[in-house]
Amino acid sequence: MAPVMAMGKGTEKGYFENAFLYVTAPMIPCLEERAAWKLAEDAVGRDKEKQANCEKALEDVSDGMAREEANCPNDKAVQEGENIANDGNVQEDGKTTDEALRQTSEDLMNGDDSGMEDAGEWMERGTTPKSRLTEKKQILDAVTLNTFEALVKNFYVVDSTTMADGALLNAERFLEKDLRVNRTGEGPQILIYHTHSQEGYADEDNPEATVVGAGMELTRILEEDYGYRVLHHEDVYDKPSRNGAYSRALPEVERILEENPTIQVVIDLHRDEMPEKVRLVTEVDGKKTARFMFFNGISRTRKTGELDYLKNQWLEENLAFSFQMEKAAQEYYPGLTRKIYLKGYRYNMHVCPKTLLIELGAQNNTYDEALAACGPLASLLDHVLSGGEWMQALIP
Repeated sequence: MAPVMAMGKGTEKGYFENAFLYVTAPMIPCLEERAAWKLAEDAVGRDKEKQANCEKALEDVSDGMAREEANCPNDKAVQEGENIANDGNVQEDGKTTDEALRQTSEDLMNGDDSGMEDAGEWMERGTTPKSRLTEKKQILDAVTLNTFEALVKNFYVVDSTTMADGALLNAERFLEKDLRVNRTGEGPQILIYHTHSQEGYADEDNPEATVVGAGMELTRILEEDYGYRVLHHEDVYDKPSRNGAYSRALPEVERILEENPTIQVVIDLHRDEMPEKVRLVTEVDGKKTARFMFFNGISRTRKTGELDYLKNQWLEENLAFSFQMEKAAQEYYPGLTRKIYLKGYRYNMHVCPKTLLIELGAQNNTYDEALAACGPLASLLDHVLSGGEWMQALIP
């Protein structure tokens, strides 16, 4: 079996940057949250001897962050400022770098019979689920998956405010989840919406070059190429401000799910933000393609622990969904995705067992690059929702 590709390591900062970092670290609690987290995280990552001091400063900053999403100003901005320091394999100035800048799903939500065959019947017939992905570019060996440390190294970026452990992240458990959707009957099976609909791409002269336009393209491909029934919800929740967007979106999403009990998959499609010199782009089938990232809110923080007021009964299923997607992406489209980002709040991921939050490219990707990513993303969705990853786990 081919080894998993190297995940890279950070590049040391220069002398003056380090001097600035250590002089300002004690003042972290007084800084604006986004800058504070980035500064402290860099210190921890580059000098383990400073970890205790930095973590104490981080604890002070955490006091102001353990609150409901609606009351957390610039929540997405905090996340965006930390993606770069942790994510591996981004493209900077046209070159790949090794770390630039450093249930089982419900039997249908309405309780109806799922109409799905069990694994035993498939095994007896020697058949596999329908999936268009057939040729793996690399195979992730068992070493990549069998320990918590290896799993985090190869699949996750854990936000510095957030607590994750082996009880939460377990590859074997995630791969045992059957995430197939029921393709029978009528009505939509997938909901795509946008908590931050105003996020746009680099084509300033094109009003359609937004994450909503990317959602339209993803909807088209899923319907025309794979036969899914998709409801694309285009309402706006981030005007006049993104503050409170998740709380404004939640009642509408819940209403849509109540009115459409056949929906089994919910996708909140976003666009990330990066420094201008960092370009999230790769090449797929000869086309420049925006890289994307799966994001999980896990309702726990390092400071507070479990956030009971943001409880998510579908957390295990959410994590299994993003993990199966990321594993398939690494094997079939190496370099297309960034590691799964884990953060401590909930981000409305509790509405459905199979919920994804996806960051598709960044503000300096072209619209064509974002649209190009929709094809591979749709094929990965079809692969997982057809049971491809689950069956591979059952029959290695």
